[in-house]
Amino acid sequence: MTNQNIQSVNKLFDVNLASNPNLLVVDKEQVAPEVMTFLPSVKGHLFTDDHVLELIEYQLSGFADGALYITGERGVGKSSTVEQFYARLGIPVVRVNGHINMEISDLLGSFQLVDGNTVWNDGPLTLAAKHNAIFLLDEADAVPPEVLIGLNQVNERSEFTIPETQESVKLSETFRVIYAGNTTGYGDQNGEYSGTNVQNSASMDRFSFCHWTYLDPDDELKVIKQSCGLSDEMDIVWKSFIAVANQTRQAGSEIPDISTRSLIRWIRKTVVFNGKPFKYSFDRAIGLRYPEDIQNVLCKVCESCLGTSEFYGESV
Repeated sequence: MTNQNIQSVNKLFDVNLASNPNLLVVDKEQVAPEVMTFLPSVKGHLFTDDHVLELIEYQLSGFADGALYITGERGVGKSSTVEQFYARLGIPVVRVNGHINMEISDLLGSFQLVDGNTVWNDGPLTLAAKHNAIFLLDEADAVPPEVLIGLNQVNERSEFTIPETQESVKLSETFRVIYAGNTTGYGDQNGEYSGTNVQNSASMDRFSFCHWTYLDPDDELKVIKQSCGLSDEMDIVWKSFIAVANQTRQAGSEIPDISTRSLIRWIRKTVVFNGKPFKYSFDRAIGLRYPEDIQNVLCKVCESCLGTSEFYGESV
């Protein structure tokens, strides 16, 4: 891999780190472009200083402290930030969503019948390991524990062996493994994340951890405006929407959080349904997914932040 294009981290990610390490931006021609797909860099993606610092530390230290596990509430940008971080470095990301029926062969590869012949096809993790990519397992806490156990060798940055073929896969220079999940391997603790599993403690001991939570209101407003293509003229209204979301986030387990993802959906629908009460777009973006008693509690929060007539309409 050619050593070229050393860039300022602060300039590359639009952050303000006190210590500003240089970071290698990879020459894409050296990263198997015929095999890997490069994600486009999304202009305006908001990076925080802490998120960038944590990803830099992992990228530079490699697997010295194990693979990286990012936890956090739904919709806070765990996966998208990882993807955009590496998009700016010119390193492809192979992203796979975990699920309860996942098997280790879904990641390492399997034999398949092609034109009457049995041939081996590398799985997404094997491809990432061979071709200088990042392997991102999203919803990692949803996979069965035996899958993470099967990845222990990979997480410790040693060569791994494919059981079916006995091929020893030498990990490429920039290959990293990042896991993202809503829980830390202890399953669903509060009823918010059903479908997650309790993971093997020896597997979880092979990770470094970081926890990403919701942005502060000013930064969240920037993300919303960028995502929805909004001007500044309605900022006071969108700040009230963010206040609604923050009240739900601070209420503990009494009511469900309104994530940034849901907030963006609500605001998009509000713009489309211009002239309708805010409740009209709220129901279609968020409210109708919940039973009536939870809807009522959420509506009370909306009333307190937006005003009763504004939320329900002038006729109320």
